[in-house]
Amino acid sequence: MKLAIFTLVAGLIMLAVPPATSLYAAELNPHRVLLVIGDQWDDPASFLIDIDTNEAPEYDHTVRPKGIDFMQLVVMLKSWGIPFDIVRLDQQSLDINMFLGPDGKPSHGCVLWAADPRTELMRQDYGVLAEAVAQHGVSLVALSNRIDQPELEMLLGVTYKGYFHASEEATVEADHYLTRGLGPVLLSMADVGYMHRVQVETGGEVIVLAKQGEYPCLTLRETGSGSRAIWIGGDARIMFDQQKMRTLLRRAITVATGYCLYKTWENRKIIVMDDPGGAQNAWLEHWQYSTLTREQYRRKLIEPLKKHNAIMVINVIPGFVNEDTRRIESSFQRKFTDKFGRVQDYPSTKLGLEDGIAEGVFELQSHGWTHMQPDLESPPGPWWGAPLDGEKAEVGWYREFGDTRRGFVDIPAANQAFRMRTGRQWLNYQFGIDPLSFVSGGGGVSRNEYHNHTWILAAREGFGWFCWFGGYLGPEMAVRSWLFEGTAESPLTIPAMPDAHDKGIAEHPERFEETFVPGGPDAVYIGFNEFVGYLQAGRQMQSEPGVRVTFHYDDHYCQFFRDNESVWTLELADWARKELKGKTVYADGKAAGSIDESSSQIVIIPAGLGEHTFEIK
Repeated sequence: MKLAIFTLVAGLIMLAVPPATSLYAAELNPHRVLLVIGDQWDDPASFLIDIDTNEAPEYDHTVRPKGIDFMQLVVMLKSWGIPFDIVRLDQQSLDINMFLGPDGKPSHGCVLWAADPRTELMRQDYGVLAEAVAQHGVSLVALSNRIDQPELEMLLGVTYKGYFHASEEATVEADHYLTRGLGPVLLSMADVGYMHRVQVETGGEVIVLAKQGEYPCLTLRETGSGSRAIWIGGDARIMFDQQKMRTLLRRAITVATGYCLYKTWENRKIIVMDDPGGAQNAWLEHWQYSTLTREQYRRKLIEPLKKHNAIMVINVIPGFVNEDTRRIESSFQRKFTDKFGRVQDYPSTKLGLEDGIAEGVFELQSHGWTHMQPDLESPPGPWWGAPLDGEKAEVGWYREFGDTRRGFVDIPAANQAFRMRTGRQWLNYQFGIDPLSFVSGGGGVSRNEYHNHTWILAAREGFGWFCWFGGYLGPEMAVRSWLFEGTAESPLTIPAMPDAHDKGIAEHPERFEETFVPGGPDAVYIGFNEFVGYLQAGRQMQSEPGVRVTFHYDDHYCQFFRDNESVWTLELADWARKELKGKTVYADGKAAGSIDESSSQIVIIPAGLGEHTFEIK
């Protein structure tokens, strides 16, 4: 039966491929990836990615949580700003219209095939994929052992044999754009000792670019239709832990489409400090301190940040729980002496925050509304009127989005959403900002019930990032946690020393200088508004056949670009550069340079919201 299918697919490819044509007769396909998975996405609603990213068990480091390979791909594509769509074969059957637009032309330049072969899938006609590649010129990048289908084997020019542990490293075998500068060792065993190796045999038309021992682990097959079929071997769940493999994947997408417009985050750091505006410093015994004054902000934070050419994200609490009135009021309207005898000068705090914004060194984001439980009445309360050494001393009262005082139960969805929304509105009223990042106070979150999931609610309320815990938030998905922080794929979040809170600055301001040690002299400090802007730019990007990309910078998620240029890297595969060499790059219709011999070039899109274009012609 397998032989018959092989013959059928081979016939399809041979009969359907038109004669090879020049680049501009055929045109490059759109700069967009179609990510195909199996059942790696646990959420049947295709919105939440919630995977435990804790360290693997010591007995076998290749054991990773289900779906981690899918999450890795999403994180990379999002961080690079590469637009993509997802097809999940546990809920969908392959359809040619997944690959083509209404005009019958490819809607994606590359299919990234990552469907786990061991999963339960819907009945599939893999001949549809063969048609997209062979007849319509859509390129294919397939990963690891996700190739055990005759149609995939035929398209790639390999025969799958097995998937077993091995300790041999993967080494580069030939010079090619895909591997240039990544050798001689492409996939190292230095830190892991062993991982799964995919065993394949290749046909004569396949170029083997890297091997793991005697077995190929990186192959390329070119078809007469202008498409390319690339296979990247390795352990599906851990190979992208290594930087070279992540770079290889991005280059594979570039070879598949011909070009890639992307963002990377080398040496980018995000400094974060929590809690200005909160009430816990006035009520919680083990967290008592005076809120920072305007002068303290100036001397202890603003001046050091300016010296290091840095910006700091401050997660602000706009609502203060006033026990005298038993109401929530604006955090920055009263100066008083608390019951511990400490002066709390919140108006001065606000002036200090405003000074930092004006100096360009503070970026304010949302820390919820009050940092405290919505229900301060029910048992074991009430919190109202309780002595400082009684219920007020219990830290669970100071968790707004997860009820840790009553046994780690969820806060109802409507209550969470109201507090997120109100916190945003109050921050806008107080400081004129539209916060994009959100973090719940004290690690209190709700995850027991899907409808109460704090990440889902934050995404639906318009936030773009979940601080500290990590994760992309957007209208199309939410990702709990994040990967590759501190690499080219993601900025590193750094706590403002000594404790990531204004408490540490109040008690040990001399230690704030330690904040800049991890970044080193080459660090470039950014805020979440910039990071979120690029994450969302990829989602809103549109491309057409040929090399033409349209950016749509909205006034919320992409607010950073209102007054700042967006800077992208353009890479061209060798085959595309030969055709495009000497042609002109246009940004917003204005000539911005020409294609040269370099492997990558910087593309600068002018500041301003709305529509921008990039084109080569």
